[in-house]
Formats: sequence, structure tokens, C-alpha cells
Amino acid sequence: MTSPLLNNENIKEGVFFLLKVDHRFTKIVDLVGEIKMRIRPDGFEALLKTIVSQQLSVAAAESIWTKIVNSGFNTERKVLMADEMELRELGLSKPKITYAKALAKADLDYFELREMND
Repeated sequence: MTSPLLNNENIKEGVFFLLKVDHRFTKIVDLVGEIKMRIRPDGFEALLKTIVSQQLSVAAAESIWTKIVNSGFNTERKVLMADEMELRELGLSKPKITYAKALAKADLDYFELREMND
């Protein structure tokens, strides 16, 4: 869930404030255009994808992630049941397999995490 303070109107207000206090922000806003909220998915799959993509090119990370999703190894259960060789064949390194299995074992309450204050 998004904080009620985090919305596109408040972001616009913040940008206008920055433009008033420092004219150098004008160049940035002109370059990037309108700044909008970008909310990413959360939960096990999102964190696993973050682990997979660390220190890889976008293309390499996407290739590995596609293999993981297509083979169904994007759930806690499947990651826990997989042996190291299966995950290595999908492109995961030994350290990433360790992290993925630890995440799957953690039994996190993603709803509670989402609702926590920053």
C-alpha cells in the first residue's frame, strides 16, 4: 500500500518547491519531464527478482528471470524444493542460490512489511 502522502500531486508540489528554491532543477525537469510515482510489485517474487538481477546487465538478468518464471521456480515452495543443479542450470550463481533459498525459508509476512512505516 502506498502512503497517502506519496502521490503524484504531492510529487508535483515538491518539484515546484525545488524549482522555486534552486533554478538549477529546471534543467533536470526539462531533461526528464514530468516526475510520477513508480510503484513496483512486492512480495517473494519481487525480492527474488532483485536477488537475480544484482550485478548483472539488464539483458542477462531478464534472460535468467524469464527462465526462472517459465520453469516455475518463482515461488517459495519451488525454490525450497529445487536442488542446486536445477537452479544453476537456470543461470543462478551459488551465492544467489543461497540467498534465494534463505529468502524462501524466511517465511516473511509481505503484507505486514508493506504496511510498516518507513
